Amino acid sequence: MLTRCRKSWLRTNIKYGLIGLVLGLLVYVTQSAIANALKPIEYLIASLTFSTSISLTIANMVHFATSTKLLRNWENVWRNFTIYYLISFAGMIIAVELTYLVLGYFYNWESQFPHTKDYLFDSILVLVVCTLIYVDIYRKALQANKLNQKELELHKMNELRSNAELEALQAKINPHFLYNALNSIAGLIKDNPDQAEEMTIKLSKLFRYSINQSQENLVSIREEAELLSLYLEIEKIRFGNRVTFEVNIGAGLYTTKIPRFLIQPLVENALKHGLKYNAANGRLAVDVFAEVTDLVIQVADNGQPFASDLVLGYGLQSTFDKIQLLYGAHGKVELINSPQKMVQIKIPLAHV
Repeated sequence: MLTRCRKSWLRTNIKYGLIGLVLGLLVYVTQSAIANALKPIEYLIASLTFSTSISLTIANMVHFATSTKLLRNWENVWRNFTIYYLISFAGMIIAVELTYLVLGYFYNWESQFPHTKDYLFDSILVLVVCTLIYVDIYRKALQANKLNQKELELHKMNELRSNAELEALQAKINPHFLYNALNSIAGLIKDNPDQAEEMTIKLSKLFRYSINQSQENLVSIREEAELLSLYLEIEKIRFGNRVTFEVNIGAGLYTTKIPRFLIQPLVENALKHGLKYNAANGRLAVDVFAEVTDLVIQVADNGQPFASDLVLGYGLQSTFDKIQLLYGAHGKVELINSPQKMVQIKIPLAHV
């Protein structure tokens, strides 16, 4: 940042130093033309010195005012216009008096401060120089504002698009789960109406819980664990003693934010596809823990391993999509068969 400021300052001084030299030369040529004779070399030196010192002084004062935000909000034309020209004419007076001081020392000029007679002539030079600077700064400021506005609009569009895609994913999760749960309830109605009733009540609690929660894309692990607990209570009725469930969450992670409905679809997928052929001794474990720089979420089961040519269903696909949308290359989802079958998600702790 400091190097960029120094480069900007150097470019400003070179640019307007050259402008000052050109204007000084033009003044000298004009004076010689009016006198119909070439003025002595002292006049050229004085003309170049005055014009360059005025140009550099004004440029540096304006550069300082711009960098310190004294000149800001370039769309407020009259405010900046007034401040800018006050700075410019103040710079002219300082430059004139300093130049007289320096040249007087070298050429033994005798002069009396202030040199008010020079101010009128030099004001013309100032109007030219500072107007050139003002137009240049104003143009750059407007371009920067337009660029910032476009970047802001692009950021908002990307954010809205991501939110819309996440909401679309979320909208599919609830009906998908509802379909499976209602099928389970329908299967229990004849054989075990009490369990069907209990499952229906728990299902209503689950949906009431999910509907009443804020619709933010990220929720705490505590909220996700509470929702998962309601879901597992329903599935315990459905599977009975065929499957044991275990949920382990690392200490201090309950307030960590993760995507909404991230774990439940993975558990549902494990029950539906991995453990459906297990007549007994099924096991499903959810583990959430911190590992060096990552938050790790694992959903493991002892059911059918993932096929090598597996076609992702909605539960797994939605997980991949969510992680990709929210974390990009920083997030990771893996399907692991050995030494233990699991879906493993890794999210950098810096992003949660």
